[in-house]
Amino acid sequence: MFLCFFLLLIIVGFFEVYLLKNSYISKKYVFLLFLLLFFVGILLAITYFPLSDIIRFDVFGKIDFLIYFCVSVVVCSTIFLYTLLTKLAPKKRKNKKSRFKPMLFYILLSAPTQEFLFRTFIYLSLEKLNILNVFTMAICSTLFFGYAHRMFKNTLLYKDSYSLGLVLGVAYYFSPNLILASIVHAIIGAYAYKRGIIQENSFITKIISK
Repeated sequence: MFLCFFLLLIIVGFFEVYLLKNSYISKKYVFLLFLLLFFVGILLAITYFPLSDIIRFDVFGKIDFLIYFCVSVVVCSTIFLYTLLTKLAPKKRKNKKSRFKPMLFYILLSAPTQEFLFRTFIYLSLEKLNILNVFTMAICSTLFFGYAHRMFKNTLLYKDSYSLGLVLGVAYYFSPNLILASIVHAIIGAYAYKRGIIQENSFITKIISK
């Protein structure tokens, strides 16, 4: 199952690059196609793994909250210092309503979906293959996570997604909690958007804002 997902993501990636290079094809349809394949992947994973393994309600202790709290504080602090030192000041939004839809989409749908596919699904698949090493699992998850962020067409975000993916991957290894991971992912992403890491002129945010 894991190998099939790996091959599917590679094929989709090359197909996406091909479509984006053809100006006669709307980027909106490329994005919708990628989103559709995301949901297909989720449906396949849900039918393959039991719900009790996907949503670990037994992993809700103080240590788990502390792990994800530390991750959110460290990453958001790093984003703040980076934007401060590089003078990457967030642009003033002319229309505050224009960012409502992207943020709602990101918090309720994008962040949980990414955590499910790039953390929960990959880790459960690796466990099936008896691959339990934290370094191997985190690196494998990070490669998929970073690769998927190509479609934002943002070099800074694309590079930073690998660092974030590694941090979240290690955190998820020690605390496999999909809900907490999704919440922290949403917080970090929303803060990155606020600080200007994720630009409002990204074609994805434009599509969602319409």
